[in-house]
This record gives sequence, C-alpha cells and structure tokens, in this order.
Amino acid sequence: KQVEILPISEKYNDHAKKIDNLLKENGLRSMVNSENETLGKKIRNATLKKIPYLIIIGEKEVEKNKIAVRTRKGEDLGQLEINQFLTKIKSEIENFS
Repeated sequence: KQVEILPISEKYNDHAKKIDNLLKENGLRSMVNSENETLGKKIRNATLKKIPYLIIIGEKEVEKNKIAVRTRKGEDLGQLEINQFLTKIKSEIENFS
C-alpha cells in the first residue's frame, strides 16, 4: 500500500513529516508531497499516479490530532485518528494476501 501525505500549506510540513515517520514505522510506504502547489493539483497528481490513499493535513487536522483521508477513487473517509487508519490499512493488507 502506498500513502501520499498532502499538507495544505508549508506550515503543516512538519506535522506531515511526523505522520510520514509513524506510517513508515508501521511498515507502510508513504511520502510527503511538500511541493508548493494548490491542494487540488496535489490531489489530481496523486490520483493520476494511482496512489491508493491520500492524507490531507491542515489546521483542523493538526488541532484535533487527526488525519483527513481520501481514497484513489475520490471517496472521502473523513477525519480519522492515525491509529484507526493504521488498523484499517493493516486489515486490508492481511485480507488482500
């Protein structure tokens, strides 16, 4: 599984990197897209690259210590605790094999 983390603006890059490290510690492939582009363009590019999950980090997510998750199909899973997301992905990986 691959995850792309999209901070809404540069000021959320540090928080995005913390999430990235946590995902990697849990055996997931992830990367932070810290390019200076609009969120819409980042989402479009990740969708074209067929990235299964997008994590969007903005002010609300940092304040609540949650992540906003979208799937490649454009499905918005809403705000999740990072542990909820890890549990979901790990069960998908187990059921896939």
